[in-house]
Amino acid sequence: MTKRIGILTLPIGANVGGVLQAFALNFILIGMGYDVETLKNYSDRQLSKRILCLYRIFVEYYQRRFIRRYIRRSKIVIRDEAGFEKIGKLYDALITGSDQVWREECTGSYYYYYYLALAKDCLVKKIAYAASFGIGPDEWQADNERVEKLRRLVLHFTGVSVREDSGIDICRRFYDGKVLHVLDPTMLLSKDTYLLLCSKILKNLKVIKPHLFAYILDDTADKWRIIRNCADTASLGITAYTERKKIKNLFLLKDLHIAHYMFPSVEQWLANFAIADFIVTDSFHGTVFSILFNKQFIVVANKDRGQARFDSLLRMFGLQDRLVHDYEDYVQCKWETINYSVVNEILEQERKKSLAFLKECLRDE
Repeated sequence: MTKRIGILTLPIGANVGGVLQAFALNFILIGMGYDVETLKNYSDRQLSKRILCLYRIFVEYYQRRFIRRYIRRSKIVIRDEAGFEKIGKLYDALITGSDQVWREECTGSYYYYYYLALAKDCLVKKIAYAASFGIGPDEWQADNERVEKLRRLVLHFTGVSVREDSGIDICRRFYDGKVLHVLDPTMLLSKDTYLLLCSKILKNLKVIKPHLFAYILDDTADKWRIIRNCADTASLGITAYTERKKIKNLFLLKDLHIAHYMFPSVEQWLANFAIADFIVTDSFHGTVFSILFNKQFIVVANKDRGQARFDSLLRMFGLQDRLVHDYEDYVQCKWETINYSVVNEILEQERKKSLAFLKECLRDE
């Protein structure tokens, strides 16, 4: 009988990176022969954000189309302990992760939910895969009561892995077992898988050659100065996507001659990474896909969204010099061309280690 696995991750919707990490973990586990579902879960915080940001409804149309097509969702909506009692009878294993499931700023009142607190009495395997705190050990705070509660919860996990190397140090405060540093699920798949997803888009895409692709979550004048200077220096055109509907400085937008300024579908998003000659981003998954597609790139630090994620990812591949904090930092940097033969070798080794962790945790005892 095929084993069933339930995945608990942050609510997936408008955020392309969040959708793709959920897709990737589903894809990998299905490929291992498991019956996989991503658990439906809703929080008041997410609901209020949707009400306040009505424009996201338009954004989520494209993402939800992708989700319906590629990510199997549970029929049960997990809101309380009763919901977990039901899924305890449906699944052989529960996986929490990836994304910032262990960061309180992202989970709010649902903090312990992502430590599978409501499933503590369920007789199923509990696994953390690439769980992210998003912040470093110096920023993570917890009183004795919280540390003790986390210790009791994680004690029953079959395996614990984190997405950032700094997450290992945080786990040491409440867990004495082995903690492994693994890849974000999106990096478990080859770029060929993603190229297949966006193949129809690539056939019809009008390519601006050569061009810089900018994927910016939190647009600022300083970031656009970097984008413009980088493009001008290399004589590149600009294609840009941003999570914000508008840029306050419309004159700057006009000056940039941006060919595309719209919300992308997942497939469009992937296609633009695939065809870009250079990438500037302040996004974690923007950085991930720059590496996966073997692009030359610059990352603008995004501390509010969790800089520890960027530091760990770039450090893994020896690419720390690609991170800049502001325009002044940018103009002082001198970059060598990224040697992707070295990067890809590291990536392959990390893939093997990450996949081995999943297989070991899920194997029959």
